[in-house]
Amino acid sequence: IPDLREWRAPRMALQMQQALRAHREAGWWPDRRAFYSDEVRANFDLAESKEHEPLDAARERLSELDRLIDGLLADGTILCVPTVPIIAPQLEEIVQMPRRGEVRHPIIGLLACCTLPFSRPGLASMSIPCGADARGMPIGLQLIADTDSVVLRAGMTLESVIAGDRFLGRGHGQIVPSSLPATTVR
Repeated sequence: IPDLREWRAPRMALQMQQALRAHREAGWWPDRRAFYSDEVRANFDLAESKEHEPLDAARERLSELDRLIDGLLADGTILCVPTVPIIAPQLEEIVQMPRRGEVRHPIIGLLACCTLPFSRPGLASMSIPCGADARGMPIGLQLIADTDSVVLRAGMTLESVIAGDRFLGRGHGQIVPSSLPATTVR
């Protein structure tokens, strides 16, 4: 599969334009600008500055990426990817992350980069806990397929294995990917 970060720019370009349009149609933006958070105001300001740019290239890139995933899942394959690419940070760690001039806090992009590509119609996904780090912070595994029943069956199977290992005293009931790569299961 392509690098999951490739979905972010085209998907965000489309989503921000859709959100801006919806808030305008509701009569909220820009009339109630003061009621929005700094981050949302900055996002809508950015969307306004780009609203005359054509979105055809973003739509085409998303279609290309989505077709790759659809092709992988067509034969009943289940994709297994980390729910997030990092171990859950604590608040102190988030506060210390450098902003580097980004509109959104960098944690938002990090926490969404593995789920964003699969948050669309026609796909089923779920996240299951599969362990914890040394500090007890959770580690999640995301399962993606083309139907809900396939994802639910796989999730129930994995959870029973994880819980069974914990109950039977075999290991710690954890699946801990060493480098958190995307994996396919057939």
